[in-house]
Amino acid sequence: YINNRTPVPTNFIPRTENHNRALFLAFTQHWQFKRTHGLAFVSDYQGGNTLLTDPQVMSDEYVFKPFSSPDIFGSGNIPSGCSSFKTTHCCNIFCEYFKI
Repeated sequence: YINNRTPVPTNFIPRTENHNRALFLAFTQHWQFKRTHGLAFVSDYQGGNTLLTDPQVMSDEYVFKPFSSPDIFGSGNIPSGCSSFKTTHCCNIFCEYFKI
């Protein structure tokens, strides 16, 4: 539904179940980003209708500095994904409904 390099959902046919799921997952990323004050969110949402697999925590560089390694959450943690969130995330109907 969403790759770990960008918070932009996969381009599904509008108004299909997969499209709506992708939009909702993008909304959850926005909520996580906001609640962590821009420090982290979950990405790389893959899977089927009822099971998400292989999630990755995307964190700001600030989070892993004390550990001297960007791999604090594994090799899928791409700090540029977090630092570019504000410019790449597109709010959708869920973001608007929940007023974030």
